[in-house]
Amino acid sequence: MARTGPLTRFLFAYLIPGATLVCTILFLVNVPVEEGYRISLLEWSMDSDRVFPYLVAVGLVASAVLGSLAQAARVLLVDGWARRREAARGFPGGPPEAAHGEGGETPDPSRTPGPLAELHGNLALALLVATGWTTLKIIRGGGTTVFPGGVAYGVPLAGLAACALLFTLYRKLRATEE
Repeated sequence: MARTGPLTRFLFAYLIPGATLVCTILFLVNVPVEEGYRISLLEWSMDSDRVFPYLVAVGLVASAVLGSLAQAARVLLVDGWARRREAARGFPGGPPEAAHGEGGETPDPSRTPGPLAELHGNLALALLVATGWTTLKIIRGGGTTVFPGGVAYGVPLAGLAACALLFTLYRKLRATEE
């Protein structure tokens, strides 16, 4: 596999998943305005010519920070679970061929995955957080009494399905790299 540069890894592993969380924050954080109305943080910032450029700059930095949190969560939770699972397969009582890859070598689950695999894994975790937050906002906003059933049930289910797909792609990419 060809080595990737640090900018490619930074974009795929940190900025894109972090931007998913930043966009979620911009759309789901409400700001009170006059007459008791509440609008999203993004709408509020676009009303002012001076606030929006600062919000974009802070959003870019926040994307890197939140992306690094997603990266850490993926390494600790998802990859940690995979390492424990692989270690359990190597114990006596399990099939001996399960502990070894092709050619008899033992795969290294602690090895850093490629940028595309990192993107899928980190994006899945970021999307899981965004789906959970969106679901809470729908429930707190009135659920099916305010939102149509297709939105109240469809948004969380579609988010969870996308997370499952991204996690599956992440595991497949990890398996092909080893």
